[in-house]
Amino acid sequence: MKQKCLFLITVFLLLGVSFASAESFCSFDGFWDVAKKEGKLTAVFAQGGRVTLLGVEKKPWVIDFRVDLERIKLLLFDITTVISGTASVVSSPAGQMVIEGVLGGDQDNTFSEGLPRTVQGKFEIREGKVFLKNCTWNGFDLNGDFSLGSPRQVDLVLRAHHVLLSDIFSWLGREDKLAEGDVSGEIHFSGLSDYLTMDGKLSSAGQMGDFRYDNITAGFEGFYPVVKLVETSVTQEGGISFFLEGNIDLSNGFKDFSEQLAKMKMLPLIRQTDVDREWTIRRDTEGQKTGETEFKYRLRREREVSGVAEGGMLTIERSIKF
Repeated sequence: MKQKCLFLITVFLLLGVSFASAESFCSFDGFWDVAKKEGKLTAVFAQGGRVTLLGVEKKPWVIDFRVDLERIKLLLFDITTVISGTASVVSSPAGQMVIEGVLGGDQDNTFSEGLPRTVQGKFEIREGKVFLKNCTWNGFDLNGDFSLGSPRQVDLVLRAHHVLLSDIFSWLGREDKLAEGDVSGEIHFSGLSDYLTMDGKLSSAGQMGDFRYDNITAGFEGFYPVVKLVETSVTQEGGISFFLEGNIDLSNGFKDFSEQLAKMKMLPLIRQTDVDREWTIRRDTEGQKTGETEFKYRLRREREVSGVAEGGMLTIERSIKF
């Protein structure tokens, strides 16, 4: 029984820190009380950050747990939060031991009383991997898997649903940065944890610092912390629109984002086909992003007897978005 419970606690500790922390060295301390069937493990990282794991055996092969994360480095963010849940050991059809669990707790969970249910979802640990299913937290949801052992393989998709920019800058430690509006979209992380590939697309409307914008749609790809912008369009307040090209270095946590933005290349929004070329000069958005009017300049190619001629035409297009 003692070995089983210690094994479970160690696994949950690994679950809390193996992917969440990019730091390599930490010290461990803990105990398991056989009589009370409860235990505690603490991991303190050399460069700061702490993870504390509490576990209580609820019934045979079932444990209630709580993980306290204090300033754990997760890519750009320093995460401080509390996660509670319940885990049980089951056997797979192949006879292998599998751990299944629920994050967020319930009324019967030992640690759920008085704890906000900020993190919720399901997980499974088998064959040396942690599989996360619909894990939600403050407007984000996370799905995918990562390895517990080295090398740590990662395949995770993080989706954002109208997450406030002010919250994001707060998590970045930039409460001093003026931020209004929200962000939606998804990011795919894959590869090895120390050589992580990022790709995805995000959209936002609002203000960052002195820069106000009606919409930014940013596609990106690359190896963390440097990503390349792909098909990124910006519509400033007032409707002036352009493409943005360049790289973003995320290692400084957006502290020099304004300087990086100033170095990027701004290009006109052009769509070209075999028969015409189209410049989007201005976009006007109305209401709650439900309507959009675009002013375009279009050069159309027309065949004549003597060859091909181009004729210019200013057009106005109206679209309704739902």
